[in-house]
Amino acid sequence: MSFFSGNKIRKYVIKNYDTIFLYCLMFLICTLIVSMQRGFRWNSWGIILVSIIWLLGKANTYKFSTIYKDKFVLLHLLYFLLFIIGLIHTEYFKDAKHGIEVRLSFLALPLIISSSAKIVKTSFNKLLLVFIAANFIGTLLLYANGKQVFSDFLFMVSKLILHRPYFGMYIVFCIATLAYLISKSKNRLIQILYLVLIFYFLYFMFVIQVRMATVALIAGGTIVTLFYFTCKRKYLLASIFLITGIISSYYGWTKAPTKYKDLVKSAFKLELVPYNLYSVNVGHSYNLRMLTWHCALEIIEDNLLIGVGTGDNTEELVKCYEDKNEYIYEMRFNSHNEYFQEAIRHGLVGLIVFLSMLSISFYYALKKKSMLYLFFIILISICFTTEAVLSRQAGVVFYTTFSSILYSYFVINDD
Repeated sequence: MSFFSGNKIRKYVIKNYDTIFLYCLMFLICTLIVSMQRGFRWNSWGIILVSIIWLLGKANTYKFSTIYKDKFVLLHLLYFLLFIIGLIHTEYFKDAKHGIEVRLSFLALPLIISSSAKIVKTSFNKLLLVFIAANFIGTLLLYANGKQVFSDFLFMVSKLILHRPYFGMYIVFCIATLAYLISKSKNRLIQILYLVLIFYFLYFMFVIQVRMATVALIAGGTIVTLFYFTCKRKYLLASIFLITGIISSYYGWTKAPTKYKDLVKSAFKLELVPYNLYSVNVGHSYNLRMLTWHCALEIIEDNLLIGVGTGDNTEELVKCYEDKNEYIYEMRFNSHNEYFQEAIRHGLVGLIVFLSMLSISFYYALKKKSMLYLFFIILISICFTTEAVLSRQAGVVFYTTFSSILYSYFVINDD
C-alpha cells in the first residue's frame, strides 16, 4: 500500500519518465482510430494519461517562463485562449463548453510533447509505426462486414469505425510516413513491406471513396517532391517533374467527363448541381457544402471583426439553414470548412491567429527542409477546406499530437 502514496508514485514516474511517457503517448496515438466507440471517449483518457505523467515527472523541471520564446507553443495556447475570451459574447454556453472541452489538447499537448522532445527524438520511428499499425488494424475491421462494403456506399459508410474524411486523412498520413520510413531504411525487405502497405492503403482509399484526402495526397506529394528536388539543387529534375505534372493535369482535364468539369466550375461559383447527374457520394456532399458555405459567408460578413462567440456558430448557421434546406436545418451541420468555422466563431481576429498557427509550422518545415512535416501541414490545410476537422476530437487530437511530434523531432531536436 505504501507504494501508492503520492510521493512514491511521483519518484517512480520521475525515475522511469521516458519509458512511461512513451507508452502513454503510444496509447494516445492508438486511441485516434477509435476516438469514440460506444460512447467512450478514448482520446480523452489518452490525453489525461499523458498529462498526469507529465505533471508528475516533468512539470517540476519545466521553465514556464520560456513559453513566450516558443512561437509554436505560444500560438497554440493563444488559439485556445480565444475560446475562453469568446465566452464574453456568446449566448449558448452549452455549445461553448463543448467546444472548449474538445480543444483542451491545444492547451496541453504542444507544451507537453515539445518539452519531452528528447523522448520523441529517440522513439520517432516507433511512434510513426504505432500510428500505421493502428490504422492498418482499423481498415481490416471494415472487411469483416462482407462483400456489401464494396457495392453499397451507404452500408460501407455505416460500418467504418471512424468518420470517412478523418479516416482518409489518417490513411494519407500513413502513406506519407511509410514513404519517409522507406527513405530512412537500409533493409530491402523492410522497404518492400512498407511499399506493399502503401499500395494497400491506396486501395483502401479507393474503397472508402475519400476525395479530398486523394486531392491532398496528390497536391502534397507534388509540392513536397518539387521542394525536395529544389533542396537537392536538382533543378532539371524539378523542371521536368513540374512540366510533366502540368501536361498530365491538362490532358486529364480535357478527357474528364463534362459533368465533372461542370461540377468544378460550379464550385468556384458556389452553385448547386442536380443530384440526378451524380452518385449519392458526390452529389449529396457537394450540394451540402455549397449550402453551408453560403450561410457561413453570410454570417462572416455580418460579424467580420470578432465573430459570434465561442458557442454561437452552430445556432447562427442553423438559423440561416431554415430558409434554404430542411435537411441541413434538421441535421444542424457545421460549415464543413475549418477556415469558415474559425471566422464565424472569432471573426477576422480568430482567423488570423488560426492561420498564424498553421503558418509557423509551415515555416519551420521549410526552414528545416523536412518533407514529412511539410506534407503534414499541406495535408491538414487542404482537409480543412471541405471539413471542419477541429469540430471533433478525432481531428483535434490528430492535429495537436502529430504537429507537436513533428515540431519536436525536426525543429527542437535539430537546434
